[in-house]
Amino acid sequence: MASSKLLTLALLFTATSFFSSCSKKNTDDVNDTDAPLTEETQQEQAKENPTEVAKPSPDKQKPQTSKPKPVPVVKEEVKKQQPAAKKEPKPEPPKPVIMTVDAGKDFNISLSEDLDTKSLQVDQSFKAALTSPIIVNGKEVLPKNATVTGKVVAVQNEKKMGGRSKLEVTLSQVYLDGASYNLKTNTIPFQGKSQTGKTARNTGAGAAVGAGIGAAVGKKGDKGKAAGIGAAIGAALGAGATAIGEKGSLVLEQGTTMTFNLERSVNIELPPVK
Repeated sequence: MASSKLLTLALLFTATSFFSSCSKKNTDDVNDTDAPLTEETQQEQAKENPTEVAKPSPDKQKPQTSKPKPVPVVKEEVKKQQPAAKKEPKPEPPKPVIMTVDAGKDFNISLSEDLDTKSLQVDQSFKAALTSPIIVNGKEVLPKNATVTGKVVAVQNEKKMGGRSKLEVTLSQVYLDGASYNLKTNTIPFQGKSQTGKTARNTGAGAAVGAGIGAAVGKKGDKGKAAGIGAAIGAALGAGATAIGEKGSLVLEQGTTMTFNLERSVNIELPPVK
């Protein structure tokens, strides 16, 4: 019995020693595997296995830095500018037409008011109207009934017995579409009948006035010719003319017609043709 116990103890001791040595060897193998390789060891391994590249030791490996993710570039949509629509040029407004009334043109007018030497003064204006249109190159420049103004050039109201009242008038302006145009015409003189004769109040007084004008027009030269001119002017006065007014004044009534001759050309602006 004693011998068998000794044999059992010996076997247990032997087994314990075996397992202890095996465990130590495994531990050394693990440590050898995890230990970093020296340069000499790496060179030896490279000679033995030339195809196998030695891995660098972990402590010599450079830490890998993560690259930042690229930020997506947001492309702004560029709005294509459409070319501006071409503006069509506005048509030029029609230009007014300038017509020239040449010197020598007759202006036939009718008085719009009475002219009485008793109340008239030099440079006093009066109103009248055209009795016929002014035509230039077949085109009407001034219409019939266009307003004209005249001016008193000289006036004399004779109250004494045997005296004669006198009046001289001319045209000064004509109006069209709100615009006025200066006129330069001849002067027409009028002379009343002497108070020693019969007062003329009838419609034939124009002839009497015309006969008296001969003395004013023909102070020099052919008095017969002057008298003819005066008679023609008197005849042009027509109905409604009163030669002698109250107290010897000379009166040209409203509606009395006269003809003036243009002495200087005038430019008239007509409205543009649409």
